[in-house]
Amino acid sequence: MEVLANLKKHFNTLSASFLLVEEIEQIAQIQEFKKETIILKEDSYVKVIPLVISGLVKVYKEEENGNEVLLYYIKPGESCIMSIMAAEKM
Repeated sequence: MEVLANLKKHFNTLSASFLLVEEIEQIAQIQEFKKETIILKEDSYVKVIPLVISGLVKVYKEEENGNEVLLYYIKPGESCIMSIMAAEKM
């Protein structure tokens, strides 16, 4: 029920598709992460697509010299387009 309530609250457009909501509800897990936790890494196998319901997720690319290049932030009600694109390639 918690997954369904969060989908309706934060992802209104997704909740319009009954079949999609049903599938997400069956496989979704609500997780909390501490600040600075790396959720996904570049060139890694993508097995989850984050749907952010609270907080802010920083998406960045690391250059060869170790510098971070900020790409964008994911806010509540958003997902990571890079994760979706990577998952489609699999």
